Amino acid sequence: MKLRSIIIDDEEPGRENLAQLLGEYCPEIEVIAQAASADEAMALIVEHSPNVLFLDIQMPNKNGFDLLDSIEGHSFSVIFVTAHDQYGIRAIKASAIDYLLKPVGIEELKESIDKVCKIEAEKAKNIQFKSSYDDSIQDLLDHWSHDDAPKKISINTGNKIQVIELEKLSRLEGFDNYSKLILNNQNVITDSKCLKNYEEFLDQTAFVRVHKSHIVNLAFIDKVVKEGIGFVILMNDESQVPVARRRSKSFFEKFNSFVDNFKSL
Repeated sequence: MKLRSIIIDDEEPGRENLAQLLGEYCPEIEVIAQAASADEAMALIVEHSPNVLFLDIQMPNKNGFDLLDSIEGHSFSVIFVTAHDQYGIRAIKASAIDYLLKPVGIEELKESIDKVCKIEAEKAKNIQFKSSYDDSIQDLLDHWSHDDAPKKISINTGNKIQVIELEKLSRLEGFDNYSKLILNNQNVITDSKCLKNYEEFLDQTAFVRVHKSHIVNLAFIDKVVKEGIGFVILMNDESQVPVARRRSKSFFEKFNSFVDNFKSL
């Protein structure tokens, strides 16, 4: 069964281009309507009850976030489509919602459709998953409205979307194109995002990339010890994290600043 979708974009060429790509390369998707504004989209959503919204972020009068914020009890999945590389990117990357950057590439589109198909399949059989997905949308809207660094992130682990409070995230470890998130209770969560994605949206006054494979939360450092010609971080869970030589200066600057701020509280 195809997923019924609505394309929402104030620029007609953008809508038509996306509709054409979906028609040619994504047989799982049926485009049932297009909208040029948030108000027009609202009426179409009520009328058609779509499975998926392809939602432009920046539109006149009401943007994509305004539209989502005005809808109660939504049951659709969302793929943001934006021409602005930094427009809300921190909040979007911190959520379980997917996004595409204009001009939309075919492979990126296929990957997004594959993700949303899996999400919709899981939502259909798992009420808890649907609820957690809806919560991730609300978290995104909350971060956007306050325009600050995200306090929580939501991760799709396959059979559920898990919300993580960043203040409980001790460190991250990268391997290949995946990341391990280690919490202060020593629970470990694996995510398909690479460390670079996390580095871009995490609060860099609290989280520091100290190695190509490691990001640490400064709040969970127990001590830093010299080892040979370099340094090793001892976390309060007794794990050890190496500091790359080229990152040591930046690490100590941020660590010392963090300690000074902590002392002044």
